Amino acid sequence: KAGRWFGRRRRRNMVLHPGVFMSYDAICPIWNSPGAGSGSLKVYGRIDHVLLNHAALPSGPFLAMTHQQSPAYLEKLFRTNVFSFIQLMLAVLPEVEKNSGHILVTSSISGEQPFFLHGPYASTKHALNGFFYSLQQELLAKKSTATVSVAILGIIMTKEQTQLLSESFGDAIPDLFKGDLVECSLAMVDNFVNRARTVSYPKFAVYFGRFVWWLTPFGHEMALADEGLYDAAVRFSEKGRELSEATGFQSNNLS
Repeated sequence: KAGRWFGRRRRRNMVLHPGVFMSYDAICPIWNSPGAGSGSLKVYGRIDHVLLNHAALPSGPFLAMTHQQSPAYLEKLFRTNVFSFIQLMLAVLPEVEKNSGHILVTSSISGEQPFFLHGPYASTKHALNGFFYSLQQELLAKKSTATVSVAILGIIMTKEQTQLLSESFGDAIPDLFKGDLVECSLAMVDNFVNRARTVSYPKFAVYFGRFVWWLTPFGHEMALADEGLYDAAVRFSEKGRELSEATGFQSNNLS
């Protein structure tokens, strides 16, 4: 079904260079959909590189967000953020291997450093990192012609993210911790050339976060000492949900 939809939406595909095409669309749900990717293969005759870049981003302290505690909600979150990545990879890997291609999986700094504001989301990204780094090793071990990389991304200033952070924090977040949307896209495109095992962007934010988390494992307790932090986090999450409903931006809910 997803493959047929890809074929129907051909008008949205982009010609990057003579003989080089990029096919993109949002396809969900694709679990148990064996046709995933077949539409692009039918249209273009081959699949060389694949970018897996989709996610639901619920936010808010888990114990305060009762809608996130439903088993059905959590299952849908994992189907969207983890299982669909695996299913798509399985669908396209034979073709990617045949063409010595590359798969780039977008993950998050939340998959390395959990934060109470994104508990369920962080858990899906930890699962994503665990699976695809293991797959990366397996492909190396079996001498596969295909390669896999994982992109660890921090705050990327999309239109919606810019509005949300501006309304909630003003200028409190330093620019070094914010990533430019175009630069992030170029870093991902570059990865299909250099095939580095990991893409880290924005570099300062990701490497600084790793340094703090691994070398000062209890340092986050100091940051959480503010008595008003929890209530502020709840208000931030509620504002995010309001923005999602007002703009139709669905990253913050799975309804």
